[in-house]
Amino acid sequence: MNSTTLTTWKEWEIPAGNEHRFEVSFEGQPFKFKLLEGTAEIFGSELAPGREYSVSGCKLAIFTFTGARVAYQGGPCSVEYLSSEPAVAQEALLNLHVALEGSFKQTGKIPRVLLLGSGRNTVARTLINYAARRIDDAGKLRPILVDLDVLNGTVCLPGTISSVAVERALDVEEAWHSQSQAQLISLFYGSTVIADNPKVYGRLCERMGEIVRK
Repeated sequence: MNSTTLTTWKEWEIPAGNEHRFEVSFEGQPFKFKLLEGTAEIFGSELAPGREYSVSGCKLAIFTFTGARVAYQGGPCSVEYLSSEPAVAQEALLNLHVALEGSFKQTGKIPRVLLLGSGRNTVARTLINYAARRIDDAGKLRPILVDLDVLNGTVCLPGTISSVAVERALDVEEAWHSQSQAQLISLFYGSTVIADNPKVYGRLCERMGEIVRK
């Protein structure tokens, strides 16, 4: 890990089935990176070869099924390391996506996935991005992400529950609400603790269910 800001481009070599994890603070210069060789993705969003990405204040992980070479500049990264742990998990997510898509094609029933526990935001973003990359040309099959976590506010803000109909895979530098054509609905709860008013939270969940079904 380099604790100083980089003014020249350095490189990461990421072997096939591995993930390069890094954290960038809001302080200092934006952290920039670009894919030089191979294929890679971040939470299911494919990196475009040669395109320069700029991020700050985030935790990201570049995963590759094939092996990749990535150049980076700026920062610094507060944490940065190569991990081979997620290979099985990433393959499992891809297999789950294929199974959900196959089930829909066979039965015509829209699949629904409920995510609980640690890592749910990463799994949700990955599955949504995989699904969005498979949207048909007519735009009829669009995944919907429903966020009931009032503490973190993955889709919108903390203290709200939200849903978004995703038009395309989320860009690495984007937030869910920044998509120009995104259909986003957010209901205000007013607290980051469900126990503060569970009756109101339950009613908001019911209302969000009605909205999503429509």
